Amino acid sequence: MDYRMTAIGTLGVFTSAIMGYFFASFTLVNDYRALTVACILALVYLALVTLRMLVVEKPWHCGALIVLDLGLFSVSFNEHFSPWLVIGVMIAGIWLFAAWRKGRYEVDNMVKIRLRELGNGFIRPSLHALLFLLIASYVSLVNPQTIGIPRTLVAESVRNVMAGVGQKFIGKMTNGPQTPETSAGLEERAVAVIYAGLDRVISAVPEEARVGLLVGIGIVVFLLVNTMTGFVIPPIVFFLWMIVGLLLRINFITIRTEKVDKEIVSV
Repeated sequence: MDYRMTAIGTLGVFTSAIMGYFFASFTLVNDYRALTVACILALVYLALVTLRMLVVEKPWHCGALIVLDLGLFSVSFNEHFSPWLVIGVMIAGIWLFAAWRKGRYEVDNMVKIRLRELGNGFIRPSLHALLFLLIASYVSLVNPQTIGIPRTLVAESVRNVMAGVGQKFIGKMTNGPQTPETSAGLEERAVAVIYAGLDRVISAVPEEARVGLLVGIGIVVFLLVNTMTGFVIPPIVFFLWMIVGLLLRINFITIRTEKVDKEIVSV
C-alpha cells in the first residue's frame, strides 16, 4: 500500500479516536466543552473521510478503515460497553460503507471532480451515519430503569430562557423591581416546578416500556438534528477544498485525466 494512502487513512482513524475520547468525556461527566471539541472534530473527520473516499477504490480497504475508525472511537467507552452500543456501532459502520459506495459511484461518473457535488451524494449520508453513532453511543449509556432528565439540563434551559426574556419583562410579570437575588429565586422556583413535572411524567411510564421510550427519544433527537445538517455541509466542503488544495500544492496527491468511452443510444 502506498505510504500516502496509508497516511490519509491513518489521519482519519486518528481523528475518529480523538473524537471518541472527547465525546465520551461529555457523555460520562456532562462536559459541554468536550462536546464542542467533539463536534469540531466530527466536521474534520467528515472532511477527511470524504478525501479518503476520493482515493480509496477497493471495498476491502474502505471496510478495514471503517472498522478501525469505529473500533478506536469505541475504545473510550470500554468500561461502559453494552449491546446497544455494539448495535449502534454496527449500523453506523454499514451506513458509512453504503455512503462510500454511493460516493465512489458519483465520482466514477464525474467527468471533472467537483467537490460541491459530493455534498448530497456522500457527505450528507456520512453525516447522518455519524450523528446516529453519536446519539446511539449516548443513549446506550442510559439505564432504562433509572431514566430521567438531569436537573442541570433543566436549570441551564431555564437560565437561557430567562436571559432571553429580559429583566424588564420579568419585572412586569412579578409587579416589582428585579434584583439579582429575586431573579435567582424566581429561576430556582421555575427549575423546581419544571423538573418535578418532568420527573412525574417519566415516573408514570411503566418499567417495561422505558426501553422503547429511550429508543423513541433517540429517534426524535436524531430526526430533529437531521433537519440542521444542511447548514454544516458547506463548511465541510470548504475545509475539504482547503485540504485538497494544500495536498495538490505539495504534490502529495495529483489529479490525472483518463479517456473513457461513452455509450449513446442511436437509431
